[in-house]
Amino acid sequence: MDKIKIVYLINSIKIGGPVNMIYSLVKNLDTQKFDITVIGISDIPSNKKKDFSDISCKVMELGVTGNVLSREKKVIEIINEISPAIVHSHGGIADNINGKLKKSILKVNTIHCVPNEDFVFKNGKILGNLKSFFYYNNLKKIGTSIACSKTVSDKIKSYKGVAYKYIQNGIDTQEIGITELNTSLKKRLQIKNSDTVFCFCGYLSKRKNVQYIISNFKKISNENYKLLIIGDGDELSRLKELASDDNRVIFVGRVSSPIEYLKISHYFLSASLSEGLPLAVMEGMACGLPAILSKIDSHIELSELPTNSISYFDLSDDMGLRNEIEKTQRNNYEQLSTDAKDFIENYLNAQKMAKKYEQIYLDILN
Repeated sequence: MDKIKIVYLINSIKIGGPVNMIYSLVKNLDTQKFDITVIGISDIPSNKKKDFSDISCKVMELGVTGNVLSREKKVIEIINEISPAIVHSHGGIADNINGKLKKSILKVNTIHCVPNEDFVFKNGKILGNLKSFFYYNNLKKIGTSIACSKTVSDKIKSYKGVAYKYIQNGIDTQEIGITELNTSLKKRLQIKNSDTVFCFCGYLSKRKNVQYIISNFKKISNENYKLLIIGDGDELSRLKELASDDNRVIFVGRVSSPIEYLKISHYFLSASLSEGLPLAVMEGMACGLPAILSKIDSHIELSELPTNSISYFDLSDDMGLRNEIEKTQRNNYEQLSTDAKDFIENYLNAQKMAKKYEQIYLDILN
C-alpha cells in the first residue's frame, strides 16, 4: 500500500508553539502510513530554526520573495509538484494559501488561538478585527479546521456560531526525558542550590503580560527567589528597564533548548491575557514544574483534568501572583513536581495528540 502524502505548511520553522506542535505531531505519526513533508514558506537564521533532523520527514524552506500573489503562486506550484493527499496548515499565511489549493487536495488546519482576541492584542483593535474577519472567512475554504483546545473551540463558537472540533495540544515527553540537567547553567546564571527559581518561557508580547509577573516579583523580599525570563520579543527592552533595579530577575533571551532552563527551575509562571492551549506551560509541567497561572479560560481548561500541580491568581488583583508565589513551599515540592510530570504524561502527551490527528486524516480520506 502506498504511503499517504501529507504536507505541513507554516510561515517558517522558527522555534515556537506552532512549530513545536508540528514537530511533536510528525514525530509521533505512523511513518509506515504517511510520507511527510514540512514546508516553511520563509527562510530564517539557523540559530532560530527547529531541528527536525531526528525524525522521519522532509523539510523544505522556500524563501520565496516578491509580492503576496507571486509568493502564493510559487508555494502552490511546489505543493502541486509534491502532489500530497492532505495539506495541514498552521497560521494565517499558510492557512490562506491552503484555502487556495486545488479541490483534489484535502485541506486541514489547526486554529492555534482565538483570532478576534489574539489579533487585536498584536495589531490593535481596527487592524486586528480586520485580520480576524479575513481569517474566519478563509476558514470556510478549508475542509477540516481543528481548534488546539476546548477553550478556542468554545470561544469561536460563541463569537461566530460555528462549532469546530478540537484536539488538545500534546507534549513530547520523550524529548524532555532525554535532556539532561545542565548544572553549569546554574553556575553561569549565579543560581545557588538554596534558591527557588520561578520562570516564564515564551514570546515577550503584551498578550503574555510579563510586566505583571515582574511587577509582582519585585514586591517579594526573599533574596533566595530568582525569576528566569526565557524568550525575546517586542516587549524585551521595556521589561528589562522595569527589572533593572532587581538583580534577581534574569533575562535569558531566545535559546535553542528552553528545556535546559526549565529543568533548573522550580515553578512555571504565566500571567497571559489570552492563549490557545499554552504549550510552554505544558512543557514546563512535563519538566516537573508546578504551574502558577492567570485565571483565563485556556489555563482553567488544564484544571478540568485531574492535577494538584496548578494554582491560579486573578489578574484583577494587583498582588494576586505575589500572594501565590509567597504560598509556595519547598517541603511538599517533590510531590507537586511528580504530579506535574504525571499530568502531562497521562493526559496531554504528543502520542495521544498524534493518534487523534491520524484518525482525522483517515476519516477525511475515507
